[in-house]
Amino acid sequence: MFDLPLRILALGVLLLWLAPAAVFAVQVFASLLPARKLPAVSGDDRPGGVALMPAHNEGAPLAEIVAALLPELSEQDRLVVIADNCTDDTAAAAVRGATKQGGIVDSRFALLERTDPDRRGKGYALDYALDWLAEQSEDGRMPESVFVLDADCRVSFGGVDRLMATCAATGRPVQARTLSVVDDRTDADAAGLMAVSELGMLFKNYIRPRGSARLGIPCQLMGTGMALPGSFLDRKRSEAKSRGGGVFGGELAEDMQMGVDAAISGRPARFLAEVRVTSPLPTSLRGFDGQRTRWEQGHLQTLMRGVPLLLRQGVIKDDLRAIGLAADLAVPPFSMLVAGWFAVAAVLAFVAWWTGFIAALVVHGVAGAMVAAAVVIGWATFGRDRVSAAALLSVPKFVFRKLPIYSRFLTNRVETEWVRTERAAESAPR
Repeated sequence: MFDLPLRILALGVLLLWLAPAAVFAVQVFASLLPARKLPAVSGDDRPGGVALMPAHNEGAPLAEIVAALLPELSEQDRLVVIADNCTDDTAAAAVRGATKQGGIVDSRFALLERTDPDRRGKGYALDYALDWLAEQSEDGRMPESVFVLDADCRVSFGGVDRLMATCAATGRPVQARTLSVVDDRTDADAAGLMAVSELGMLFKNYIRPRGSARLGIPCQLMGTGMALPGSFLDRKRSEAKSRGGGVFGGELAEDMQMGVDAAISGRPARFLAEVRVTSPLPTSLRGFDGQRTRWEQGHLQTLMRGVPLLLRQGVIKDDLRAIGLAADLAVPPFSMLVAGWFAVAAVLAFVAWWTGFIAALVVHGVAGAMVAAAVVIGWATFGRDRVSAAALLSVPKFVFRKLPIYSRFLTNRVETEWVRTERAAESAPR
């Protein structure tokens, strides 16, 4: 009596897991293919752009970050640091970093200080800076390209120029590969999880986008190391003004949503793997939990909203790039993919026991092996020099630690307030 409904259920849950798993594996295997030849973009005579750096309580280390970034800018560029709701010397540190010998502040540097305790976070800080840029412009428009960089990130040599030049030449957002690395000051009890986290970021922000680029599929925006066309931001500001909001606002994953909006507008983001942006991972378990809650719940929120919009765009306008980005966005965080495999396996095992229908369980096992092979190949090719094989033993602990995040999301207990990621100097004493 229940055999047919149970078999249909088995096929349904199998396909629900198999589709994103297949996308993950295809992207990893495609990353091994030769790079697609794209027209070279020269930075010579490119229009001046603006680099925006939102900062909240970054303190003294920000001076070094600013001092390292300014030489990467052309004489026509500007660097704007937004000290957002700071209670320390972040603003003074930014000025120190921009001060040249002789006590002269670099003319390309500008500091904005913002205080609004009820509207805190990176998105609000960026909206504040965009409004300021519009006020500074004679026609109220954005510069040709706007580069966004988090206050704890470093860019590879020549990277800023390449990103903004490509953005200006193509009229599309351009995303660098953004890698998070284990800090030398990481607490001993967090070291294994941070190593797995570094590997996870390598897959999400480099290996998978690299594979998508090989297939001609656009990438997601990653929040830092991204250059946005001024004309795109002008349109977004106009839309935001009409609805009484901001371009970035208080979204937990404002970067991913911006990537969805760009693709729907016909300007999908381009991945520039040659430019590398690096930042340190949290050094404690407390910092890890806070960062991951924000990232992963934001990812899931954008997945739920963005995938239907991209599929609609792809079908109505015959836009294969939008469909490709929808497939990429539909891949959940890797820990959720792993946890989902076990949950689906349990359902399929029950169905096989009750009805004798084992085909779905066999296919599920093969698919799981395919994903595992993709992980091993991706690690061996791109991550072996950064993450040891021994660190992979922490993967189960990594997955279990994140299960409460997904549980809170599924029960509608979603993080709504931005929380700054803990820095090394703020870790609890060891």
